[in-house]
Amino acid sequence: PESQAEFWRFFKEIYKFKLALELNTFKLSL
Repeated sequence: PESQAEFWRFFKEIYKFKLALELNTFKLSL
């Protein structure tokens, strides 16, 4: 369905953001 595609796009954006944030935190802790 349309709403599901919408959901996954949203989810991927959040996931990428979270991943980048964790990578930043990791770099800072080194």
